[in-house]
Amino acid sequence: MLVVSLGTMVVCEVIFRVLLFSGADFMQRFRNPDLYGAWDSDDDYWKLYYLFGGRFKPPEHPHPRLGWIGTFSPETYLHNNAGEVGDKIPILLYGDSFAECSTIANKNECFQGIVNNDSELGRRFFLLNYGVGGYGVDQMYLLLKESLPLYRNPFVIVGIMTQDLDRSALAVRIGQKPFFSVEDGALALKGVPVSPHPAVFFAENPPRIVSYLARMWANRDGRFYRIRQLILGTEDQVRIKKMVNEKIILAMVAELNRRNIPHLFLIFYPDWIYNDPADWREMFLRNLFEEHHIPYLSTKEIIQEDARKSGKQPIEYYDDSHPTADAYRLLAGVLKAHILNSSVNGGQFLRL
Repeated sequence: MLVVSLGTMVVCEVIFRVLLFSGADFMQRFRNPDLYGAWDSDDDYWKLYYLFGGRFKPPEHPHPRLGWIGTFSPETYLHNNAGEVGDKIPILLYGDSFAECSTIANKNECFQGIVNNDSELGRRFFLLNYGVGGYGVDQMYLLLKESLPLYRNPFVIVGIMTQDLDRSALAVRIGQKPFFSVEDGALALKGVPVSPHPAVFFAENPPRIVSYLARMWANRDGRFYRIRQLILGTEDQVRIKKMVNEKIILAMVAELNRRNIPHLFLIFYPDWIYNDPADWREMFLRNLFEEHHIPYLSTKEIIQEDARKSGKQPIEYYDDSHPTADAYRLLAGVLKAHILNSSVNGGQFLRL
């Protein structure tokens, strides 16, 4: 009886798997990576995202060290607008789509436009936005390390959205990406060079899912939470994320301190965070920054304070899951105070 049952399960799995990747219209509702993996911890999720024709495509010619890039030279890492700095002090902003302002069409309403057009800041400073949508803390660190030597006496701002911590645990997201592991207490870079042919990479590295039916059952509507933890190793994954990200952030700070570069970390938050005060990512970043006396600002605190004054709800500062133009103006105004305060007080950003 047991053999028959196991045989039936195997047959059902094989049939389901064939139909899932057959392109049949009636299987479309099952072509959702959320049914089989976790976006925040699972390479298989992003491999399925690609195989199911997700909205964002991997770059046709990925960068061998970063995967995908933003508005800078893939060969030299020099920002496309570096020629406009002149005699001004460069402000280098690193981060993901929140720093990049990916949802803001008019870049004059993004950090670089607001700072560079400011009558007070624009005379002395020029902001170069190195933000790249989809970046994890690992890619930010690699980009920062390569681009810092290109500029003389810059200010550096690193914008980390809380979910960027999850991306550091992934070898695949929009496409193949670099990532770090911790070996013998030190960071070890993996996943480089990135394959120059995304289609070949995904063909040679398919999802490692033993049973799609079992994954779908475990992920269904948030039920069977303990079974999902057992299958996906949720608690152990958080431990690894904390360990890896702590090493990366402290390596980033060490690089900045070694070059005597004043810096500030800016914590960004997704819009749902205001309803989830117990999120481990926020507490991890705050505790890490405060323990090591790393200067930082919380955009959550800035938005909440302004919301109290204006009578708005924090969600009104978001559109398409990213800050609105008004939110960027608010954040840029606080950054302005820090930049000016830094220039007056010997180049050290201060925690307000």
